Formats: sequence, structure tokens, C-alpha cells
Amino acid sequence: MERSRRKERKREKKREAKMRKMEKEKEEREDMIRRKNARVGKNKEGKRSNEEASEEEGEGLGFWEQNAGKKLRGEESTMDAAAKWVLEGAERSLQAHNQLKDQHNPSLEN
Repeated sequence: MERSRRKERKREKKREAKMRKMEKEKEEREDMIRRKNARVGKNKEGKRSNEEASEEEGEGLGFWEQNAGKKLRGEESTMDAAAKWVLEGAERSLQAHNQLKDQHNPSLEN
């Protein structure tokens, strides 16, 4: 009798611990989503507010702003501007490569 009560209490404690763990994980996921949405200016429903959407599109880009050396404002869209920046960098890299190749092998022409 005593053993079955102990086992039942043990099971109940395990269930409660599992429920607390699941609740904590759920709260952590929700908090992570809230922080992510706050970084990109979204409200609780995950939608941008009208005021923030009408503000500068370049805010919060971080990586692209730092690497492009400018804020991507006034462009058609941030993704298009980022793609342009990547393509321009690739073109400059290719031109530099071709110049070095021509310097080392002036007799070969493309």
C-alpha cells in the first residue's frame, strides 16, 4: 500500500516537472519571437505597425548596413538593394581578378 502511494507521488512529481519544463520552453519560445519581432519593428501579432512600416526601410538591417557602408534608404526595396550590393561586389572582385591575371600574363587576351 505504502509503495503504491510512493510510486504514485513519484509519478505525479515527474508529470508536474515535465509540465513545468514544457511551460518554461513555451515561454522561452514566445519571448524569443517577441524579441525578434521587436528588432524588426513588429507588434504582438507579428505585423508591422503603420508608423514603423512608413518609417525608413533601412532600420534594423545591421549586416547589410555595416557591410555596404551606408544605410539602404530610398532604394526600391532592401532585398533588391542588398542584391545589387552583392552583385556590385562580385563585379569588382572579377575585375580585380582579371586585372591581376592580365598583369601576370599580358600575352593572353580574353
